[in-house]
Amino acid sequence: MTAEDLLRVASRLCYMMIARATGGSSDDYAEYPDLRLALIREGRARDHVPSLLKDNRTIEEFWAYISRYAPTYQERRDHLKAAFEPLMRALEDAVLAVPSDVVTSGVIARLGSAAVQETWAKALDRRRDDTDGAITAARSLMESTCKHVLDMRGIAYENGVDLPVLYRKAAKELNLGADQHSAEAPKQVLGGCASVVHGLGAMRNALGDVHGKGRTGRRPLPIHAELAVNLAGSVASFLLQTLELRMRSKG
Repeated sequence: MTAEDLLRVASRLCYMMIARATGGSSDDYAEYPDLRLALIREGRARDHVPSLLKDNRTIEEFWAYISRYAPTYQERRDHLKAAFEPLMRALEDAVLAVPSDVVTSGVIARLGSAAVQETWAKALDRRRDDTDGAITAARSLMESTCKHVLDMRGIAYENGVDLPVLYRKAAKELNLGADQHSAEAPKQVLGGCASVVHGLGAMRNALGDVHGKGRTGRRPLPIHAELAVNLAGSVASFLLQTLELRMRSKG
């Protein structure tokens, strides 16, 4: 589903649940289980789906929950709107994504593996509200992309290998290693890609959520998360498109 489709599903569910919570009745309630699953299955929506939607599989289960939770209609409306707000905001952000996001998402959707697509969706979703998680997802995107390249080319790699080593292996297979080119401009650009990958690993270790934080630990700012995600997306897109060219030419 597109972000627009998911936003429509989320809006419909929210209003459907408000109607049920405030004494309404409708034949549309039969759609509740399918709409609920549509949101839970989608990577870009899954992390923001409210727990009250995850926990109540049918509209009857939801009614039993909400009727116990709050005695008045207004309290129920307020509770549902607040519960759905993070999901709606995330989906609206996806709909209003900057052009570079749209282009990268298109490349990854067309050429990336399921793991690459899911990790990219996580990175996008977490940029603003889960900045350390976004940085970790950006690093994971690079790892998944490198492994996808090597899998598609039939090249073996060890589990647990460091990301810079994995990237060098994938880049060499695609003729993207800086040392594989003599002209200065390509060497600089390709060397920059390698530096980005190395930096993402270091950034994940310092600012991501892979390690616990002490009393002085701080969450990275959204601009840091956006930088990490944008850089990872650009390099991943470059690798995937280069892989496509190599596969077409069988080179």
